Amino acid sequence: MLSAAAATQASVSAVGPGDLLLSLLRRWRLSNREQAIVITVLLAPGPITSLAAARKTRLAYTHAKAVIPTLVDWQILARTPEGLVFQRESDQWGPPGPRRGSRVRVGGAS
Repeated sequence: MLSAAAATQASVSAVGPGDLLLSLLRRWRLSNREQAIVITVLLAPGPITSLAAARKTRLAYTHAKAVIPTLVDWQILARTPEGLVFQRESDQWGPPGPRRGSRVRVGGAS
C-alpha cells in the first residue's frame, strides 16, 4: 500500500491527455478547427490519418487538411508513415523557424 506522500507524488507525476491539452491551450491560441484536430489526434488510440480526423471531427476534409500543416510546423502534431500523432514533449511546441531558402530582409528599404 502506498503512503499518502507517495500517492500524492504519483498523481502529480502522471501526465494524461487532459494535462497535455491544458498545457497546450494555456500556451498557444488555437482556432476551433485546430483544437478539434488536436483533441482527436490526442485521444486516438494510435496514429490517425487526416481523413479519419476530418470524419471524427465532422470537419470538411479540406478544412482539416488545411490546418494540419500548421500544427505539424508548430510541432504540436507529428507525421509518421502510419498517420498523425500528438507530440507529447511540450518543449518541442513552438513557432517554426525560418524556412530554408526564404529571404530575410535586414536593414532599410530596397
